[in-house]
Amino acid sequence: MIQTRPRRAFTLIELLVVTGLLASLFAMVVGGLGAPNIASAVRRTAQDLASRLLAVQSRALGKPEGAALIVAPNTENTRMGTIILDAVTQPWVIAAVSSGMPPSNPRVTSAAVTVETEADVLASAFKIRFQSDGGDDQVSPGASPWFAFMSGTVGFRGSAGQTLANTIWPKTASQAEQAVVARYPSPGISTKEMAKQVAIDLRHSGMGEDPDAAHGYGRFESKGSIAIAYEQIGRVGEVMRRVQETRTATDQPIEPNGVIYFLVVSRADILEGRNTLANPQSVWVAINPHTGRVTVAENVPQVTEDKTAITAARRSARAGTAIK
Repeated sequence: MIQTRPRRAFTLIELLVVTGLLASLFAMVVGGLGAPNIASAVRRTAQDLASRLLAVQSRALGKPEGAALIVAPNTENTRMGTIILDAVTQPWVIAAVSSGMPPSNPRVTSAAVTVETEADVLASAFKIRFQSDGGDDQVSPGASPWFAFMSGTVGFRGSAGQTLANTIWPKTASQAEQAVVARYPSPGISTKEMAKQVAIDLRHSGMGEDPDAAHGYGRFESKGSIAIAYEQIGRVGEVMRRVQETRTATDQPIEPNGVIYFLVVSRADILEGRNTLANPQSVWVAINPHTGRVTVAENVPQVTEDKTAITAARRSARAGTAIK
């Protein structure tokens, strides 16, 4: 007699367990593919910022008014820079000077002047130089140095090292018949909103290695929209603050004398109060103002977020190896 073995089959419970395991594995795979990769997003954003800076530098070459890029803060959290705008740089305006130059006392560092031009030009002006009458659209090679200018007041530019020892006003009225006026850039039509999980940490971004430097540009937080303005030779001519906001006499642009730093971070680190300097996934974008060279560098993690830590992190970013 031939015996037949009973045929084994999966029970209903076994089928349900296997199906559940497969469903869980599938969900993990799909979830992993769909979840945002914060490290990659931070790096891509930093590299995109660097590319845009280099593109702006290229556009500035050969243009007297240069070109600029604006980093705007988030409207809900001003510590975060979340919008990058290619700015429109306005051509210089040449206008007649009716009074005020030269100053009656040549030993002053500021003076009132009347320039005959449109009110909107004067409202958006940030620097001025003087020359003899060279025509409506000519800039004289013998023009004076650039001076700071706001609301009809001309002053020495401290960030450019102007002092009574090395800077002189036009000596005669004939040397100041005309004014050449440079204006703040305005936002262009090309706007880049950062990925929702990424931001620039404006508290740790700034110019130079000292975040508390007396010039006031050591931190970009609470400084409104920040503009990086390139000159026609490719160097960074000015770093500007409150470009799109109401400005006061203390909000003068500065000629950069140190590296300009932007720290690109996970937005969640800021919103949840974590130390963005401690995260190795944070990325620095460093701009050499003299050459316009831009470096994208890894963040060397710091235990704290105080002045010493910021200085150390910026110094490491400047000296560090660029991300490929």
